[in-house]
Amino acid sequence: MCLHRHMPYLFVDESGDLGFNWNGPGPSRFFVVAALICAHKRPIEKLVKKIHRGLAKKYRMEKNVLHAAELRSIDVIRFCKQLVDKDAQIVIAYVEKQKVKPTPKNKHDFYIACIRMLLRACLIQPKPDTLVFASRRETNKALNNRFKRDVESTMKSSGVQLSLNISNPYEEKSLQAADIVSWAMFQYFEYGDKRYFSILKPLLSKVVEIQ
Repeated sequence: MCLHRHMPYLFVDESGDLGFNWNGPGPSRFFVVAALICAHKRPIEKLVKKIHRGLAKKYRMEKNVLHAAELRSIDVIRFCKQLVDKDAQIVIAYVEKQKVKPTPKNKHDFYIACIRMLLRACLIQPKPDTLVFASRRETNKALNNRFKRDVESTMKSSGVQLSLNISNPYEEKSLQAADIVSWAMFQYFEYGDKRYFSILKPLLSKVVEIQ
């Protein structure tokens, strides 16, 4: 079990795309889902606010949300270095998409399967008060409700009971940290860029390949 201590907050985000058309305009080779697990979310929130304040004069950031893909590498490195000092753990699940046979016909179902694999790696024996958060992926409320329902039901069928909270990263600021973590890990798998991975490695509790 990756939760060596009781860490009741779990924030999920992903990087890469779900495209499988290799004859098209270059889908990503990897898809990465990451969980940032912490005992107390307040220190993570304060870090997000601190980094944002330092960058506010340099960038225009819609709704005060940090997006790793919009940051300079030096700012991502600075964030990662400060995150390592927090009481947190990271769990990664990744898939090399060209190994997936047959090609998934339904991207939503494949995404749910990836999230389920990640959560099972994190929550083999979850505490009853573990809070799981994911970013709102759709503007349509019905689609977000379906995502929540599908994740909860597939986890329940695997013997893990949980409640998934679909939240706005502006409101649940630790999701912004999860965005940076997933993006940093994606750089390692997709491009072999070890700069962020090497910094975050002390927090890395488990890496699972999805096949």
